[in-house]
Amino acid sequence: IMANAEQEEELDSLRALYDGSEDVVLQEQDYGFCVRIGQLQLRLTLQPEYLASESATAVVPEFELSSSTLPHCALSCLCQHLDKLFTELGGGPTLIVWIEWLRMEAAEFLDSLRLDQQGQVWDARAVGIPYPPEDVVPEVQEEPPAKRLVCALCPSALSVADSLRLPSCGHALCSTCISMAAQVHDANNALLRCPLPQCRSEFSENLLDQTNLPEAWAMVSRRILRTSFQEVIAFCPRCEDMGMDIPVMTSTTCKSEEMETGLSRCCCFHCKLIFCGICRSPSHHGEACLAEGSRIVRMGKRRPPLPPDLAEIVAEASKDAVQSEKRKSEKLKRVVDQCSSDFQAMRRAFLNCHEADIYNGLGQVFAPPINLTPAPVHREVQLRFMSSLAKTGAEMRPAFHGTHFPNHISIFQRGLLIPGENNELKVVHGAIHGRGVYTANIDAAWLSRGFCSAPAMLVCAVLQTPFVRHVGDAMVVGLADHVVPLFEATGNWGFSLSMPAPALPTPSPFKPGHAVTAPPAVCTKGTARAKGKDQKSFPQTKSSKFMARLARKNQKH
Repeated sequence: IMANAEQEEELDSLRALYDGSEDVVLQEQDYGFCVRIGQLQLRLTLQPEYLASESATAVVPEFELSSSTLPHCALSCLCQHLDKLFTELGGGPTLIVWIEWLRMEAAEFLDSLRLDQQGQVWDARAVGIPYPPEDVVPEVQEEPPAKRLVCALCPSALSVADSLRLPSCGHALCSTCISMAAQVHDANNALLRCPLPQCRSEFSENLLDQTNLPEAWAMVSRRILRTSFQEVIAFCPRCEDMGMDIPVMTSTTCKSEEMETGLSRCCCFHCKLIFCGICRSPSHHGEACLAEGSRIVRMGKRRPPLPPDLAEIVAEASKDAVQSEKRKSEKLKRVVDQCSSDFQAMRRAFLNCHEADIYNGLGQVFAPPINLTPAPVHREVQLRFMSSLAKTGAEMRPAFHGTHFPNHISIFQRGLLIPGENNELKVVHGAIHGRGVYTANIDAAWLSRGFCSAPAMLVCAVLQTPFVRHVGDAMVVGLADHVVPLFEATGNWGFSLSMPAPALPTPSPFKPGHAVTAPPAVCTKGTARAKGKDQKSFPQTKSSKFMARLARKNQKH
């Protein structure tokens, strides 16, 4: 594939991201490359002008979308939406966003369109099966009622050879639903039960066809969402943020009682995260899901969604949560507007507004003592952010950013940068949601914790502008000047991400005199700072001692 430097960088990210993936298979060919995404096939050709720095206008990659199961009109709608995504991204790197949208959201997108809406769209890049002419009605030979079987879960018509009647409950299920249920139960290390939520009777695995191979979780999860089996499933929130739908079984179907008690406890078999099966927040044993605004917001975004009766309760409660956050944001904005270009005053006002939420978020991943120290960001970084704040007048939200601990020094001096934008940085952990600065919402510190090499994390302010994409528990910032580190949080590894947060100490008040406005001086051998006399230390665990030595070594180079 002949590609310019920017294209090669994006292709390298694709290869690294989907290497060994069952959901997305890349095949490089002479004309470009082909991407197989479930039942979809995306053929791509990258013109020399695509992502070329010298190109005056944004050039969309040439593509062809095909499927052996979708009609031409449905594929045409998908093609039109891919064009829309390219426009929203401003002509930047597009391929990962396209692939992830086709993988995660295309089916739901088509379900939301009426059939007549699909029929009005025609695109030459779509290669699908046409609908049969309206005047041609295929002749259907109906089976006698006594010989027809219907899957109790799908439901779909069955033949005798393609069904299994469970001896424990008598429910007849198709082989696809049986395989789906068996794969989910096996992965969750659970006893094999009837997938109907109102039944859940046990049956022996000896009834299964042992020759069936496991399916990709993306396909299994898609089937789950089309059946009532979803009532005993919650998709892992951390895996979802990483672009994977991992079905985790909940402890019971009595969701109203669990919402009040907080006793639903799930453990993801893939990433080992322990979370509440109702609101998908970190496990909060004994506390109601509705007791905290962030949990209410999470329930509104839950996949699979809650039953209609509970969803109605959550929708009503979310109005109060949204209004509360709006009032907090407006109060902060009034104070910040009076700060003019005073970065330190803005930082004090920010902490005063969000301190409790910041400590609660950090308490999910660090054990006490947890400390916040003003980040010694360079004066130029401060001015860039304050200028963006003044120009946009945008709302500021708190967020976490996790990275290799020695990177903090560079971040304080240069700010949080987008790899490849006038700098030498490379994408290290992939860019599944597009290029930008990746941050975690204030109630999802565990997402940033996965990228930390020491018990230290950056607390940032993110401007809520059109350049910020909200994806699950993450905010992807498309302009580096719209995010700034305000504090460095330190704690103790103390407990696993998979455990509930410990009781937090009363946070110490922010002291203006502790703010540092200049970047740290470069250390040289023999100075007090180089010897560690003026270094901030972490709680003395083996891991933190090792990271402190690593940081000092980094400064010497």
